[in-house]
Amino acid sequence: MNLPLLESFTASQLRSVLPFNFLPRWTAPTDPTKWFQSLENLRVIRTNELVCIARPLAWDSDFFAKSMWKLELIGVTLQGTHIDHGNLNDTLKNLGAHHCITIVDASQTEILRCLEELGWECVENRAQFFIELNQFNVSQPFPTIPATEQDSIALAEVAANAINPSDRFRRDSFFEKTQIDSLMKLWVKKSIDGTLADTILRPADEPYAFMATKSYLQEGSSKLNITKAVLLASSRSGEGIFQKLTEQTLQVSYDLGMDYYTLATQHDNKAALRSCIKIGMQEGPPQKVYRKTL
Repeated sequence: MNLPLLESFTASQLRSVLPFNFLPRWTAPTDPTKWFQSLENLRVIRTNELVCIARPLAWDSDFFAKSMWKLELIGVTLQGTHIDHGNLNDTLKNLGAHHCITIVDASQTEILRCLEELGWECVENRAQFFIELNQFNVSQPFPTIPATEQDSIALAEVAANAINPSDRFRRDSFFEKTQIDSLMKLWVKKSIDGTLADTILRPADEPYAFMATKSYLQEGSSKLNITKAVLLASSRSGEGIFQKLTEQTLQVSYDLGMDYYTLATQHDNKAALRSCIKIGMQEGPPQKVYRKTL
């Protein structure tokens, strides 16, 4: 990417989309453009009211055999004026995008208004949670073991059958159910082999549930080690599996020297929300996932 194009954004706007910026001990890097340098094929799109950074999603495009894109950052350049409704969508289409998503903080009302005027659809209301691991204690031990390749088939079925109906993939009419079932199974396989996750735990007695997580090291003065939940699923309900698996994952993360654990779930997943609060997790800024088929 031609980095001078980032001059369309303020340093504050750039920092606002850096991963984990909502954590209390997170510190912004001096040069926020470094994170964008790690992303491939970025494009800057300008309209009368918005300036956006977009990129193609190679992995998703390969899986769905369509050109899948994501808006990584959206900034409002002019407020109180109507936009050229075709500009953003047409530009994305001309770049080759077939389907595009973006994740926006719910507080960014001007951006949300612009997306809705452009015909973008909200497909998920997302809650974010986090906890500082040195403040956590397991309430009740729950025997778990790392999932192995032998667990792939059983856990893939769990993932395909247990996905929340409010998940963005289920609510987005662009995707067929068979595609999402296949995607969930592939995610499990790629998590176990280490491609999408660092750790995947399952109950020690049998593989009826799992939690997959990935670890990150924040660049900057604070050097925070952060574990992020990638995928959680269970074929059983009413047994507190979410809380039990989460607590064991927190303990494993702490033992590995991680500082924070973060998790995102659908805002109407009341059981998960209650468990997060019961564990002692704090809620981060809510987000909205928007999509557009071009």
